[in-house]
Amino acid sequence: MPEFREASGYSIVSAILPRHTSAEVMERALLSKGFNAISTNARGTLLKDRWYQSFLPVLSPEQTVAEVVVPNEAVDGIMEKIVSAGKLSLSGAGAIYSVRCTDVMVSDQYPLMESESIDTETSNSGLNVKEDLVGIFCIAQPEDSDAICRAAVQAGAPGPTVYYCEGRGLRDRLLLLRITKTAEKELIQVIVDPVDADPVFSAIAEAGRLSEPGRGIVYRVPIAKGLINVASVYGRTKHSASIQQIVAALDDLSGSSEWRAQAVTKKERKPGSRTAFPFLGLGMNEKYLEGLVMLTCITNRKYSAMLTNRALAAGAPAASVAVGKFYEADAETTTTGARLNRERGLIKMMLSPARCAEIRGTLLEAANENSINEIGFFTYSVPRALTYLG
Repeated sequence: MPEFREASGYSIVSAILPRHTSAEVMERALLSKGFNAISTNARGTLLKDRWYQSFLPVLSPEQTVAEVVVPNEAVDGIMEKIVSAGKLSLSGAGAIYSVRCTDVMVSDQYPLMESESIDTETSNSGLNVKEDLVGIFCIAQPEDSDAICRAAVQAGAPGPTVYYCEGRGLRDRLLLLRITKTAEKELIQVIVDPVDADPVFSAIAEAGRLSEPGRGIVYRVPIAKGLINVASVYGRTKHSASIQQIVAALDDLSGSSEWRAQAVTKKERKPGSRTAFPFLGLGMNEKYLEGLVMLTCITNRKYSAMLTNRALAAGAPAASVAVGKFYEADAETTTTGARLNRERGLIKMMLSPARCAEIRGTLLEAANENSINEIGFFTYSVPRALTYLG
C-alpha cells in the first residue's frame, strides 16, 4: 500500500518550445541537470498577414509543451536554464511561465524534486521576465479551435498553443445519446498581460460559443512570472521588427502595458437573448464561476481511465485527460543511448475547494485499492471561469 505525503512551496514551470529544438533543450536544461519533466505534443497558431488570407485555415507549427514541478526557490534557476538553451529571449522562439501550486500531495515513489537536490543558483543575467501575468485556457470542440485562436490573436494575445485532450463528464451522463457527442476536445492556452485579459477572455468565449450547452469552458489562471515570445503572424515583412517586438519595446518605454488599455462599448441585446460576452454583460444563463481550484492528477497512463471514472462517480462535474511522456533524468537507455520514457496520464478537474478535498480523497482510496505507487496531486487557483450552466 503506497504512503502519501504533503508538500508546500512548489511551482509548475511550463515551456512552449518548437518541436525541432525541444529534445535538445530538454536534454541541456533539464535532464542533464537532474530534473524530470512531462512533455505533451502541441501546435502553435500563426495568422497570415494578408486580408484575403484570413479566409484560409491558420498555420499550425508543431510545438512541445514541457512541464516540470520544482520548489519555488528553484524557479528562477530552471527558467534561466531553459531560456538560455532554447534562446527564448528571441522573438518567436517560444515561451516559459510558472504557476504556483496551492497544495501538493505525492506517493512515496513519485519523483518529486527536493530543494536539497537542486542547484538553485542563477547567473543574475537579468532575464526579461514579467510578473503577475494571466493565463487563459479554453477547453473546446476541435472544430471551434481555429476560430477561437484567430479571435484570441485579434484581441491582442500571442499565438495560442493547442493540444489534444479527452473530455469527460457531460458525455458520460448522456447514456445512449453519448454517440451524438465526441469525446475529443482541444485545450487552447494563451498567456497575456493583465490589461489584455478581459478582451481576450471575451473574444474566446464569443468565438467558442461557450454560452451554448456542451461547447466547453474558458478559465483564468494567475501566472507568477513568464517570458512570452510566441509568434502570432506569418508573412513577409517590410520592416526590421515584428509588431510583437514593437509592442514590447513600447511597454518597456512606458514602464508598463497600461497604455494598451482600451474603452469598450456596450453591445445592445434583444430582451431575453443570451450572450457569451462576460466583458460586455452576462446573459440569463451565464455567470462567472469564481474561487475554484484546478486539481491535476498525474499517474501511469493505464490508470487514468479508472481514476477518471472514480472521480466522476464521486461528483466531479467534468474532467479532461491528456497523455504525456515522462522524461526522467535517470531513465534507462537503449544500447544506442535513447531514453526509455514512460507515458503518463494527466487528469485535470476544476472544482470548488471543498469538493476538491473530497475528490482527492476518493482518488487516494482508489490508489490504495489498486496499489498505485507512483501518483501525484497538484492544485492551483482558478479565480474565474465561464461556461453554460443551464
